[in-house]
Amino acid sequence: MSANVIFVSIGIECMNRIPLDVRGLEPPEPAKRIVDELQYLMKGDVLEVRGDKPFKNLIPMLEDRRYRYEMDVAGGDYILRIWDEGDARPISPDDIECGGGRIDENTNVGKLIKEHPEAMQILIDAGFKPLKNPAMRHLASTVSLKTAAKMIGMDEKGLKELVERLNAL
Repeated sequence: MSANVIFVSIGIECMNRIPLDVRGLEPPEPAKRIVDELQYLMKGDVLEVRGDKPFKNLIPMLEDRRYRYEMDVAGGDYILRIWDEGDARPISPDDIECGGGRIDENTNVGKLIKEHPEAMQILIDAGFKPLKNPAMRHLASTVSLKTAAKMIGMDEKGLKELVERLNAL
């Protein structure tokens, strides 16, 4: 039995709050579990995820697929609320990590470099100059290829060509 809950801050009436605790899990397991739950999310439902790390790698995918979200910090935990107003597109489990799968615009740059070290030079040659600086490379784990491309002013055509080159690795 679900209780009616009103989330005033996000301005929607929620018929069903779906809790999910991903604290203590190592990436990419939290994102995998969230994506798994999203496939059952219906209009009016809010998936409320409690984690011990910010959901930086998942946020660009949520935005790209038109999910709405809100994030709070409570007692040292990160609370991510996700809902669909009827126009969201599914996120595939394959989108979560590039390991063994196809690289796309949502691939995490840090994970890509870790799994394919030869990708770093391709990225640098494409204009991702901050990767030259070892002190700046830690930021790579906080962005997707799409976000990084926006940061350097790369257009969609350039990003598409870059993704094709990276998939040729």
